[in-house]
Formats: sequence, C-alpha cells, structure tokens
Amino acid sequence: MTSDEYPVIITRTFIHSFGGDNNRISIMGHSSGAASAHLHVIANKTNHYFQSGASFSGSAFTHWAIKSPKETKRLTDALAYNVNCNNPNNPDNADTEALVECLRQKNPVELVAAQYRLLV
Repeated sequence: MTSDEYPVIITRTFIHSFGGDNNRISIMGHSSGAASAHLHVIANKTNHYFQSGASFSGSAFTHWAIKSPKETKRLTDALAYNVNCNNPNNPDNADTEALVECLRQKNPVELVAAQYRLLV
C-alpha cells in the first residue's frame, strides 16, 4: 500500500462516522496532488473507493508525474551530489538512511536551489 492509498481507504471506511456517504466520495488535487488524484482515478487498485475525481493544474500525463526507478535514482544521486550528501565511500548512495539523514540536515532553500539546477 502506498502512502496515497491509505487515506483513500480510511475515508471510504469511516466517512459515515462524520455524516458522509461512502457512495459519494470524490478525490481532487492541485499540481502534484492533481497528478496523484488522476493516478487514483485510472488505477484499478484504488478507483473503487471513490466515485469521481478532479485534477487542477496537473495530471498523470505530465512529464514529471511518473519517473522510472532508474531515472529517479539518477536524479536522487545528482541532488545528493549537488548538496554534498554523496558518500565517497559509497558512490552509489546505497546507504539510503545515511542519505536521507544528510538531506534532512540541509537548509530547505539549498535543497530547492539544487533541485532547480537539475531542471535547467
């Protein structure tokens, strides 16, 4: 189960406790949330938990919505390198916990600037 699936399932399960109708659930999102909502609408795994969806300023078909594992790894390694989180003793960044901890210690402005440099 992905982190996006759990809220959809929980909403469907407990919406009646809040006066809602589990036969009238809509999901929606904006930008990256729009891509997520769109992916749920077209996914066989979760689309039976809601009846409709709306995407604002994004979709599952945008170039950034889905990346291959290989491309995701390449971009992660490049970001780590740009903010000096690459481990010279572990050039493949195989130690995920150490990489995540290093990234957490970075200034958010530095991370966003490094991410932007990857896009231009």
